[in-house]
Order: sequence, then structure tokens, then C-alpha cells
Amino acid sequence: MARPKKIQRFKLQEFSNPSGNVSFRVTGTLPDGRRIRKNFKEKADALRELGDLELKVEKKPDPRQALRTLLTPEELADAESAKQQIGKGRSLSRLVAHYEALREQVEEAGG
Repeated sequence: MARPKKIQRFKLQEFSNPSGNVSFRVTGTLPDGRRIRKNFKEKADALRELGDLELKVEKKPDPRQALRTLLTPEELADAESAKQQIGKGRSLSRLVAHYEALREQVEEAGG
């Protein structure tokens, strides 16, 4: 049997405002009939609002917070993979610092 189609209540649109700047708009309708129309300068902020609205409608708790990062998607995936490999309760940054200290000791010893 086919999976039921997901109802998309909200959508994200990119548009140019009168000043010529690109902005992002989240639009849609809540289950009680109220219309939503919010504009954002940053796409990340619009995506966060879109996700929050969908979670609100589905009455599900927010599983994780969206955070801004300097990492590329590939770097983020690499960091998540490394974190899973070292296990819970261990710091990835401390492990990297320890490794780098060992690497420097080997280089100084002529290895």
C-alpha cells in the first residue's frame, strides 16, 4: 500500500522586494484557518520558521535546534561521523588536541 501523501501547509518563496534585495517569505494556513505570511532577510531564518510552523501543526516537540555554523555540509557530516566514532561523553576537540600534541612530539623526535 502506498504511503499517504504529506500535506504541505506552508511554503518558502524567494522574492525581490521593492529595494531590489532578495528576501524570503514563508506563507501558509494554520489548521484553525489563520493565514501566515512572514518575510525574512536570511534563508536560514525562513527555513527555521518553516520547520517551527510544521512542528507546531504536527504537535511534535522540536527534536533539535537549527544553529548557524561556519562548517560546510561536508565538514559538518565529517564532524558528526567522528563524534559517533568516539562515543558519548568524550570531547571531539580534546581528542583532536591530544592527537595533534602526539603528532608534534613524533615530528620533534624525528619520526
